[in-house]
Amino acid sequence: MLRRATFGATKQQIDQFTGLDFATAVARVLQPVAAQPPAPLEPVSGFAMVDPPNGRFRLQAPNSEDFPAEEYLLAWWVSLMVRSELTIAEKMVFFLHTHFTNMRSRMSDITAVYYQLAFFRHYALGNFKELAAKMCTDNAMLKFLDGRLNEKGRPQENFARELFELYTVGKGPQQGPDNYTTFTEDDVREAARVLSGWADDTDFENLDADTGFAIGKLKTDNSGLLARRHDAGEKVFSAAFNNQTIAPATVDGDLATVEAATDELRQLIDMIFASEATALHICRRLYRFFVYYKIDEEIERDIIAPMAQTFRDSGYELQPVLQQLFRSQHFFDLDDAEVRNNNTGAIIKSPLELSVGMLRFFEVAGPDPQAEPELLLQGHYERLLEYMNNQGLNLLEPFEVAGYPAYHQAPAFHRSWISANYLAQRYRLADELLAMPEDMMQPGFFLDALAWVENPRHVADPSDAQQIVRALADYLLPEELPAERFDYFLNAILLDNLSAVNWRFEWLQYASTGNDVAIRVQIQNLVRAMLQSPEYQLQ
Repeated sequence: MLRRATFGATKQQIDQFTGLDFATAVARVLQPVAAQPPAPLEPVSGFAMVDPPNGRFRLQAPNSEDFPAEEYLLAWWVSLMVRSELTIAEKMVFFLHTHFTNMRSRMSDITAVYYQLAFFRHYALGNFKELAAKMCTDNAMLKFLDGRLNEKGRPQENFARELFELYTVGKGPQQGPDNYTTFTEDDVREAARVLSGWADDTDFENLDADTGFAIGKLKTDNSGLLARRHDAGEKVFSAAFNNQTIAPATVDGDLATVEAATDELRQLIDMIFASEATALHICRRLYRFFVYYKIDEEIERDIIAPMAQTFRDSGYELQPVLQQLFRSQHFFDLDDAEVRNNNTGAIIKSPLELSVGMLRFFEVAGPDPQAEPELLLQGHYERLLEYMNNQGLNLLEPFEVAGYPAYHQAPAFHRSWISANYLAQRYRLADELLAMPEDMMQPGFFLDALAWVENPRHVADPSDAQQIVRALADYLLPEELPAERFDYFLNAILLDNLSAVNWRFEWLQYASTGNDVAIRVQIQNLVRAMLQSPEYQLQ
C-alpha cells in the first residue's frame, strides 16, 4: 500500500505501519490535506512569490525578466514529492495531473500551472465533481484546450470534447461515427455553447471564492453584469443525458447575466455527473493508476462497479472510494496460479516513482524549498528531472492531449515506460546517485549506501552479510526473492564470491580503523545491483 499510494517510504516508516490493522493504516495514508504547502519563495528576498492578500499573484521574481519560473516550479513540485509526509496527498496531485492533463509549453505564464496544481492538492482527497467544475474555468485549462477562444458565434469545442471523452463520462461503445453511448457529437457542440464566453485571467487577480486560487473570468459588457460573449440560447442534449435542456435563467436582450451563465456551467456539471458512466470512468482510471491496467469483466463487476457505487453515494468524494480500494483483499493479491491475482509487483514504476522513491527510501532529502530556496536551481532537482525526461517522463509536458501513454493508452499502458534506451537511463540514475561527491560532474543528490547500512534502524548487525541483503531485499523489492536470486545478491554481488567470514573480518576491520574503501565499494555494488534489478522496476 505504501509503495502504491505514496511516492515511497523509508524502512523505519514501513516498520511503523507493520502490524497496524487495515483501518488504521489506510486512515493514516488517506489523511486529508490540511493546508497548501507554503508558496515558492523568491530566492533572493525569501518572500512568497504567490501571496494574493499582499498583492503578489504570479510566480515571478521582481526586477528579473530572466527568472526561470518554469524550471523553478518543476523543482519546487518535485521537492514536495521528495520531502512530503507519508500520505497519499502528493501522489494524488500527480494522479490528477495525469487525468486533467496540461502541457507547460502551452502556457505563456507558468503561474497558471502553479494554481492548477494548487487545485489538485486542495481536492486531492476531496470532491471530484467540484474539481471538474473548477477545471472548466481554470486558467491553465482555458489556455491549454482553447476555452478562452470559445465564444458565441465562434465555438471552440476542444475543451468540451475532452471534458466528456477524457475527464468524465469517457468513451462508451461506439454508435456511429464519433458518437458513443456516453455522449454524442451534438453533446460536444451543445456543451461548448454552455462553456462559451470565458477568458483566462492573465493578471491572476480573479480569485475563486471557494479556494482563493486564481481562475478565469467571463467576458462581460462595461457594466460587468452581462456575459457578452456567452451563447445565451437553449442547449439540448442527447438521450445519453436524458435529453436535458440547459438555458440561462436570466437574460437581458440576447445576453445572459454573469450569474446565469455561471449557473449554466453548474447545470452542465450536474448533468454529466448524473450519468453513471462518469463514476465508472473515474474509478477505472483510479484502478489502473493504483492497482493494474487490465480490467476484465470480473474486475468490472466485482471491483469497479462497487467502487463507482460508493463514489456516487458519497457525492463524488475521493476519500471513500480510495479507502474502499485500499482496504480490499483484491488490492493485496499476490501473483499465483490464479491469473487475475497479479497485483503485487505488477505495475512498472514511472520514472517519477522510480526516482523519487529511491531518494525517499534512502532518506536523501535534498534542498528544503523553504529554508534554501536559492538551492532549488543549483543542480539537484534539475538533474533528477533530466533523468526522468531521459526515461520517458517529461514532467508537466506529455506529448499528447490525453496525457502520458502509460496511464491511458491500450494495450501497453505502463509498459510504455520500458524500452532499451529508457531502461539504460533508469540504470544510469542509480549510477549517478551512488557516485561519490568528488566524482560527480555537477551538483546533485548523493546516496550514501554505507551510512544507510551502518544505521542500526536499518541493519542490526552489518557484519552479517545476510542481514544486509535481507534488509534491502525485503524493503526495496515488491515480492520475496527466490532463494537462488537472494544468493545471487549475497554471494555474487556483496561478497564477490568470497566467504561470509571474510565479510565479517572486513567489517570489523573497518569498525576499528575507519578505512571504508573495501566495504563501501561492495555495499555500493549491492545497492546498485538492486536498484538496477528487474524486480526494483516494479511496484
